Amino acid sequence: MTLLPLSMDELAEDGRLGKLSADKLLIQGFMPELYRENSRESSVYYRDYLNTYVEKDLREMLEVKNLDKFLRFITLLAGRVGQVVNLSSMSGDVGVSSATLAQWLSVLEASYIVYKLQPYFSNISKRHTKSPKIYFTEIGLASYLLGIETENQANRDPLRGNLFENLIVSEVLKSRLNENKILSCFT
Repeated sequence: MTLLPLSMDELAEDGRLGKLSADKLLIQGFMPELYRENSRESSVYYRDYLNTYVEKDLREMLEVKNLDKFLRFITLLAGRVGQVVNLSSMSGDVGVSSATLAQWLSVLEASYIVYKLQPYFSNISKRHTKSPKIYFTEIGLASYLLGIETENQANRDPLRGNLFENLIVSEVLKSRLNENKILSCFT
């Protein structure tokens, strides 16, 4: 069973979606905890979420020795949301090999933190050889990693369009999973 963040449909069912601006959705994201009464601020929630995931789960799974480098990597991924990611060029920015980054990315994808969206080509060979774009399953986490904490910041951020694209892709992903369909969306 795969559990993902809430969907827009789920928020609409109980009337909460209409009360939120697009920029608020980009910041808050869709984690159920953030829609409970008296919930924490989204920035506090995502800080704690990231600390728990990185400091406990990831350290055990990957035996990550330098958490700062992993955090730099996941933050750089957030800065490249909706784009093709070149691990070779990122390896210099992070300070680890591209093979290590590929391993980290694989774990992030397996744990539904990120999603690689394959491009669409009518030629099936091209479809499988061209590079995918990267998206976060939880848009609020991507915004948190980028330091976006207010609607004003979200509205002015140069990645706002990419983040909104990410929101749409993650909604399609959730819809397909909820309908037990194969995850084969294309850009």
